[in-house]
Amino acid sequence: DDNAETIRKRLEVYHSQTAPLAAWYTAEGKLHAIKGYGALEEINAALCGVIDNVWLKYISYISKRVDK
Repeated sequence: DDNAETIRKRLEVYHSQTAPLAAWYTAEGKLHAIKGYGALEEINAALCGVIDNVWLKYISYISKRVDK
């Protein structure tokens, strides 16, 4: 990644293949954006909040399957 052409190609791949995934995951309710700047404690709290939410949804999903 030490020359302009390599960086240009990587950005092209990102915009054509990777970035569209963010839109899809957002539409599916599966993308959880967290600010990566600010106080470490705030970032950690935001990350823990997302993990807790995902975990609770998973537990709910599993319990519904077991109950059947």
